[in-house]
Amino acid sequence: MNIAVCDDDKIVLQQMEQYLNTISGELGADFSVFYFSSGEEVLDSLPASTDVLFLDIQMGGMNGMETARRLRERFENLYLIFITGNIEFALEGYSVHAFSFLPKPVNYHSLMKIMKEIVSRRKAVNEPAITLTAGAVTDVIRCSSILYIEVLHHDIFVVSKQGRKQYRLSLSEVERKLEGMHFFRCHKSYLINLAQIASASSTEIIMSNNDRVPVSKYRAREFLDAFAAYAGDMIG
Repeated sequence: MNIAVCDDDKIVLQQMEQYLNTISGELGADFSVFYFSSGEEVLDSLPASTDVLFLDIQMGGMNGMETARRLRERFENLYLIFITGNIEFALEGYSVHAFSFLPKPVNYHSLMKIMKEIVSRRKAVNEPAITLTAGAVTDVIRCSSILYIEVLHHDIFVVSKQGRKQYRLSLSEVERKLEGMHFFRCHKSYLINLAQIASASSTEIIMSNNDRVPVSKYRAREFLDAFAAYAGDMIG
C-alpha cells in the first residue's frame, strides 16, 4: 500500500513515520510511505499510485482543504484523512470526500483504527468472488466465504458462512469459476474449500462448520496430496 503524509510540522512527520512502521508490522501489511511538508509539494510530486494520504489542514501557504480539492480532480479513489487540531473543519472535509479525521496530537490507537479499516476494505475489494444466479437474483459470493458446494439432481447448493443457497447449474460449471482458488473436487457430488477444512481423513472431511463431506475412494490419494500441499503453503 502506498501512503503519503503531508504536514509542515517535522515532529508530526517523525511521529507518523514511527507509528506507520509499527502498524505495518502489526497488521502484516507492506507500506511504502512518502513524506511532504506543503500542499504545493503534494500537488507537484504525489505519486499516481498513492492509496492513502494523511493531510494537515492548517499549513503555511496552500492549506490542506484547498490541496484536497485540487487533488480530487486526479485522485478519485484516494483515501483522504485530514490531520487537524480543529474538528470544526470536519464538515467542510466531507465536500472533498474525506475518509476520516486524525486529531492532533496524533494518537497511535486512533491511527491504528483508521489503518485497520482501510486495510480491511482493500482486502474486501480485492478478494476474489464469483457471481451465481438464482431466479431473477444474481449473488456476488466471496470465494473465501464458501465452505463447500454440493450437487443434488440438476442443482447445486452453496454452503457458505452466510448459509445454504440453491442455484441451477452444474458442479463442473462452478468448479471452472473457482479454478485457482484452492477448491478441490473430493467426490463427484462435492467441491470443497481447502481453507475451510477442520480435519480430514481418506474417507471423510469435517468442515469448519462441522458438516461432514465424503471423500471418494478414487480421489482420496489426490485429495490428501492437495490438502497437504495447501497446508504446507500456509505454514511456509
